[in-house]
Amino acid sequence: MTKQVRGVLNLSNIGYNFDPDRINNLSSFFEKLSLTGINLVELRFFENNETLVNQSVEEIKSNLKKYNFSNSIHAPWNKNLVTKNKSEQENVIEIYKRTIFLAGELDSEYLVLHGGEDFDTERGKKEFRQIFIKLLSYARKNSVLLAVENDEISRPTIFKHPKDFIALNDIDSGFKFVLDLGHANTMNYDFEDFFPVMGKNIIAFHFHDNKGNSDNHFPIGEGNIPWEKNISLIKKNFDIDKLFFILEVDNLEHLEFSVKKLKKFGLN
Repeated sequence: MTKQVRGVLNLSNIGYNFDPDRINNLSSFFEKLSLTGINLVELRFFENNETLVNQSVEEIKSNLKKYNFSNSIHAPWNKNLVTKNKSEQENVIEIYKRTIFLAGELDSEYLVLHGGEDFDTERGKKEFRQIFIKLLSYARKNSVLLAVENDEISRPTIFKHPKDFIALNDIDSGFKFVLDLGHANTMNYDFEDFFPVMGKNIIAFHFHDNKGNSDNHFPIGEGNIPWEKNISLIKKNFDIDKLFFILEVDNLEHLEFSVKKLKKFGLN
């Protein structure tokens, strides 16, 4: 399981992303997280998110309140919204609606999603637009903010290149973007390439490192991403107090290492 962490200006603003469906003892896990000084968790759901029962949701709610965590949600990236199988697509849309409803129940900061997979990216983007507009309407009814994330090199996903996001430009406001710099690096892009199309609608960044040829999720500084340059540009173009910085690293040791690196590179 890839664990993900939010790290902003200081240790008190770090959060952690995990899949609650894969944690045996949620209460114990939240307690351990509380000792790290974080204040946000990003809940990530995969193939089993539709099986969440009220008891699980209530336990999450209870622990969020107990440890004063805010939260965001990552929708299941392995559920393809633009599949050509209409029966499967209907099921995936329902899964997304349940995830949106959960985000509303948990008062999440935002819900991040990937667009889906299609070797015919133009067909996929047109299909996604139609579905996304409906999901946006459902999200508004549940007071949930949706955010679309760029993807990485290994899968035939429809939002990998900066130009791909132009397909969403004429949709009414009410959604944001999450820019994953690790994913961008696998496509030989960085912040400067995506900013012209995402602009001020970026609500969060996913930070992890790699060497440009695989989505490794290394700790910050262990790959070839020019972090100092990217962070300088982010600070120049944004009020960073209003952004979420999510460190997608494998464990607490990598979290602590990466936070120190980000501070060294100017995120302090």
